[in-house]
Amino acid sequence: MVIKGGLAADGLGTPIFRADIGIRGGRIAFVGRIRGGEAGRTLDAHGALVCPGFIDLHSHSEISVLVDRRAESAVRQGVTTLVVGNCGLSPAPLYGRARDYVQAHSGAIGSLADWSWDNIASYMERLRRAEPNVNVAVLIGHRNLRAATVGLEDRPPDRDELANMGRLLAAGLREGAFGLSSGLDYTPGSYATMEEMAFLVGVLRRRGGFYATHARERLGSSAAVLEAALTSLVTGHPVHISHHKGGLWPGTGRQTMEVLADMAQGRWPREGLGDFQFSSHRFGRRVKEVVEGRLGRAPVVNVTYDMYPYTASRTWLKSYLPGWIISGGEEEMLRRLQAGSVRKRLREEMARARNGWEELVVAGSTRGSVERWRGHSLREIAQRESIEPFEALLRVLEAGRGMVQVYNFLLDEDMLVQVLQHPLACVASDGYALARDGPLAGELPHPRSYGTFPRFLELMVVRRRALSWEDAIRRMTSMPAALLGIPDRGVLRPGAAADVVVIDPERIGAGADYHEPRRYPAGIRHVIINGKVLMQDEEMCRSGAGAGVVLRRRQPGYGKRS
Repeated sequence: MVIKGGLAADGLGTPIFRADIGIRGGRIAFVGRIRGGEAGRTLDAHGALVCPGFIDLHSHSEISVLVDRRAESAVRQGVTTLVVGNCGLSPAPLYGRARDYVQAHSGAIGSLADWSWDNIASYMERLRRAEPNVNVAVLIGHRNLRAATVGLEDRPPDRDELANMGRLLAAGLREGAFGLSSGLDYTPGSYATMEEMAFLVGVLRRRGGFYATHARERLGSSAAVLEAALTSLVTGHPVHISHHKGGLWPGTGRQTMEVLADMAQGRWPREGLGDFQFSSHRFGRRVKEVVEGRLGRAPVVNVTYDMYPYTASRTWLKSYLPGWIISGGEEEMLRRLQAGSVRKRLREEMARARNGWEELVVAGSTRGSVERWRGHSLREIAQRESIEPFEALLRVLEAGRGMVQVYNFLLDEDMLVQVLQHPLACVASDGYALARDGPLAGELPHPRSYGTFPRFLELMVVRRRALSWEDAIRRMTSMPAALLGIPDRGVLRPGAAADVVVIDPERIGAGADYHEPRRYPAGIRHVIINGKVLMQDEEMCRSGAGAGVVLRRRQPGYGKRS
């Protein structure tokens, strides 16, 4: 195959150059001017950019790619590789209470899967047999490890339980997983101390692997960033913050990503540390000791982050509640909420909360029915029904059987651009691979599932001119590839895997928005995965079906920050 007449952006950030791309046997065979000769197939790229396929570093598609292998909402964005098992929730291991917990949190999509696996190896084999259209890399979820050993209780693991968590992690790494993820805002991951996470990251460091954390955002962006930075500091291992939201560092007015960049250079922040509420979580005392012991000693941390190009997040409503109310799972929470004394205590704690929970907008439920409130904030629901916002919170939770998702409009566009523009940032969707027809057509997602990567280019390059084409493409290709340790993807060069995307720069843009989140994007002309054409002239091709492979971690080591 030859991709003819385009301008190549090689994924490394080097200046764009005119080149044809020759592909043979699923690999890139040649980059340059191809004259004469015959190719089995020629794709026209005149007036277009040719670049490596995009790597979605933070996807929740571990079950959706089994249910519908097409992954059409991803392919149409130019995504050729999905990294699944994020936010501490992974398809395996499924021992002990982990199986019921993971299935419950997989919602309607999970009900369509057969769940015929228990460990990473058997999940990967099940995925291989599904023949997905895209490449898939798997992370091991900390919440799985905890549910499998400690259960869903709010307590620290004993020595044997902690050792067993380490053994499960090590086994998953041997079976081909790329690393560990944590979801420290979600039970039972929220019950983990920093010491527990440092132990597991230490296991990861000895074997090599990627660590991505949904940090403790409920404590505030700065406190969440501080814990991530300290985890890197005390373990000597890189930490990647998932879907970072920006936010100010206390006492300075500086953005947290700017402070992170200083930490990476050994400039540890002295100002603002006194404003942290270290006692607000059990890891706080240890954090404070480490911080005070490190001040003035120029410690260096290795932290990066990803972000999706939208001003609103989407997450579980229960994640805004204090840990004690959700200990033991959703049914236990709903049972507790029947007691007047529990409601009184929760009301008092929510009144003191500073996380803007009253402005959360109901997005949907994976268990009950909240349709009549969808698209309205808790404050609006309260006004409409002449009740207090706290009572609206309870009604929505009970109607949704505890499994309610909400939008939280956190950023304005200027702040979003700053977060995405920073050198530590790459791009990820935090979404699902879906399709407008077939078994997943009924899913009503955040628009990021259909539009993240084209919207990033439209926003940052075309409209705001905050990044060059070369740098923007690097953040979607070679940077996540380096973090994962897959050097043969995310780059256009001979010998690399032939994951290639052809972009029309005049038309690039996301069709999906909050009102219609299932529109496909424009401007992604061709998509090739492992040398097979999945999309040509913005139309899906059946001939490329099943082009993806299940990626396995082949060697110890961790990609350096790109």
